[in-house]
Amino acid sequence: MTIDRIAKLLQMAEGAKTPQEAAAFFAKAQAIATAHEISLAEARQRQPKGKREQPIQQKVQVGRPRQQHNRHYLRLLIALGRNNGCVLGLYNDNTAALLFGLPSDIATVERMFAAIAPQMVRLGEEYLAGGTWRGEYVIDMRTGLRRPITKQGARASFYQGFTDTLSGRIHAAARKALQDAKKRERGAEHFHDDETGAVTQPGTSGAEIALRAKELEVREFADQHLGGGTWRGNRTPTSIAPGSYRAGDKAAARVNLGGSGQIGGGRRALPA
Repeated sequence: MTIDRIAKLLQMAEGAKTPQEAAAFFAKAQAIATAHEISLAEARQRQPKGKREQPIQQKVQVGRPRQQHNRHYLRLLIALGRNNGCVLGLYNDNTAALLFGLPSDIATVERMFAAIAPQMVRLGEEYLAGGTWRGEYVIDMRTGLRRPITKQGARASFYQGFTDTLSGRIHAAARKALQDAKKRERGAEHFHDDETGAVTQPGTSGAEIALRAKELEVREFADQHLGGGTWRGNRTPTSIAPGSYRAGDKAAARVNLGGSGQIGGGRRALPA
């Protein structure tokens, strides 16, 4: 099964010898997920509406109330969801999210999130234990004023750097998979034109049409069920510790994306 292949790639990253290998394993996992999403979307277009895989909703708990790092967990979840065919509605206290999407897409998001989020926690705690953040200053982005950093502030800046970088990797891998699908379509069309002499007009690819049709169906389903949850995690942070942010950025570039016991979860609360 495709989900098993994704999980296996994430687990293989645990034994990666270099950051480049770990990044390659993750990019491959996201590429497979996107290709699978495209193939399912195209298959659904050929099926009667009553026989298609139907959208569902699934709750994913990320933490307890008033935990500041909940928003960083949610940022990861949003990046995965948006790049794997899901719509998210967030609880007003930022402790959980509702995933709206096809069951296969939601399963992909849950397994990838369950593999990545615990690594962010572990790497963050290793960074804090190293003590290099001590003596750093937090910069207020509005006023430019500096103040001594706290452990909580160092953790928040590390998570910010981690999620920003990893979200970029997720998006880049998903876009590349879609571009590859479009190239394959163009290649098939070109071969057909050579054989028949027909001229194919440029336009939107079949993969894009199928994904757009599914997106509209999932969005309509989500709109019927969303209860007005508010997401504020994409706001520009008011303060940042540059050194801790860079440490999170570097950690996301070399993260081990998987591990024993981490694949297949995603519904329980993550460590505080």
